[in-house]
Amino acid sequence: MKTIIAKSLIFTSIGIIINFIFKSAAAKLIEKEELGLFFTTIDIFSFTLLILVGFRSSMVVCFAKTKDDVNIINIFRYFLFVVIFISWLIVIPYLKHRMGVNIHYWYLVFLMLSMGLVAYLGNQIAMYRHYHIMNKVTLIEPSLTLLWFLIAYYSFGIQGYHALFISSVMATLGVAVFMIQAKRNLNKEPSFKSIEMTDTMKQFLKNSIISTLEFGSGIFMIYLSVVLIMKHYTLDDLADFQVVVKTIFVYMILLFVFPVFRFILPELSKLINDNNHQKIATIKKEFYLFSFIVCSGLFLIIWFFGESLIISAFSKEYKQSQMMLLHLSPFFIFVMLNAYNIAYIKASGEFWWAFFLRVSGSFIVLVSFYTLKLFSDSIIIVVLSLIWGYVGMFLISFWLEIRLRKRKRF
Repeated sequence: MKTIIAKSLIFTSIGIIINFIFKSAAAKLIEKEELGLFFTTIDIFSFTLLILVGFRSSMVVCFAKTKDDVNIINIFRYFLFVVIFISWLIVIPYLKHRMGVNIHYWYLVFLMLSMGLVAYLGNQIAMYRHYHIMNKVTLIEPSLTLLWFLIAYYSFGIQGYHALFISSVMATLGVAVFMIQAKRNLNKEPSFKSIEMTDTMKQFLKNSIISTLEFGSGIFMIYLSVVLIMKHYTLDDLADFQVVVKTIFVYMILLFVFPVFRFILPELSKLINDNNHQKIATIKKEFYLFSFIVCSGLFLIIWFFGESLIISAFSKEYKQSQMMLLHLSPFFIFVMLNAYNIAYIKASGEFWWAFFLRVSGSFIVLVSFYTLKLFSDSIIIVVLSLIWGYVGMFLISFWLEIRLRKRKRF
């Protein structure tokens, strides 16, 4: 497990760097308005496919218990078809006629289909615990996006966001082809057949819906901070948070939190099913130590080099954001530890509790913000509110994890 996570960090880091190069190149070659429309389109498609991401955890947990991949994947296929169909009828016309994405209809259709295919294959790979394929995809996707963008722009002279849409379609199709080839000799594609809606499959369906709501609530908690800044502070404060703080925070989540749900959750699900108490305790101890080291390192880097790094990477205009990062960094440990606790709770099949935790986090953020605002108008209270949201979630999730371990006699 340590080797898998170490490889994940390396692949994700390289992927982030390549993605940053792609965004930097696009910003220099594509007009700002078109670039904004392109990334907004990608965000809307991604949020539309959120339900498919939410299925992943429940697929992992259900397969670890039942090994019934045929019914699990066939249920997932039905939902995939529904999401794609709704997107075709509603989302694509909205992008074309309301947002003004002036690009041929079939660009949007193929982008939605290719992203849906990657989500379908990605969930399968996670369910079967093919970690080596997941790590390679993390690196291949941004690499293909950058490569196809450069080919479209320089080799074929395709201008504007047409080059961006072509690169995204070709990259996602390339990732899909890679995943099909990589898993060909590992697992046979389950055949289409009628679903046997046993009690287990009904529970799987219920958990999938709850997991989708839980995943969406986690994203909402981060964007709640953006909403509070937009309502109570200046555009300068908003730029500091959006451009620097949220970017670094999201990159840290990609590096150190997402691997928990990609790798540790499937492993915990299997170990809980096998009653391997000792291995679970070892994983928890090692991850807690790893979290402390990561967050200590992050705090020291921002304390000693934060301002100079921000000025070098962005500009002097953003140097005030160091203070927000300085408050946020030592408490990132609660984001990591909370992720482990939620993974354990979901691996135990308690998806409702995981959803409750996410909702309670957003509630704590709001209560903390308006309480702190009675004493100060500083932009720092937004960061402190976000911190208290994660601290509160951790305390509740820690108590729930202990309760579950006692119930299972761990």
